[in-house]
Amino acid sequence: TGMWSVRHYVDDFGEPTKQAYITNSSSIVGTFSNTATENSALNVDFLISNSSSISIQLYEYAGNNPVKAYSSDWYTVLVQDKDGNRISLSAVNRSDRLQFNPDGSRKVHNILMKGGEVKFKITEDDTPTTQYQFTIKKADWYENAYVKLKES
Repeated sequence: TGMWSVRHYVDDFGEPTKQAYITNSSSIVGTFSNTATENSALNVDFLISNSSSISIQLYEYAGNNPVKAYSSDWYTVLVQDKDGNRISLSAVNRSDRLQFNPDGSRKVHNILMKGGEVKFKITEDDTPTTQYQFTIKKADWYENAYVKLKES
């Protein structure tokens, strides 16, 4: 499965649930900038429940607490696939992750299925000075992780 692994969500007691998801085995490293900092360390985790439910957690300063929203923060997500094709999607953060809608999730899923290098540039709609950038160097074998996800 390359950089991808299948894990299970946990309940209030930290016990694994039946709900599995795909995530990256180790954090994807990138940078972020806002009015206070430029090109600071960023860690990124994917949470992929299925092809129509994909979220991204962003960890500023490569810390342990994901970026949180107190209401609904909207983002524009530019994605470039391994062939250089670019798409622009919307994502919303209502808690501690950016969630794509089902259509956007399927588009990201299809890009990951192709493997290769995948680039992301995320801009907060209300404060465009807040930007996140990261690259998945080798998304290969995502399709194998997806098969494992469907089996679990």
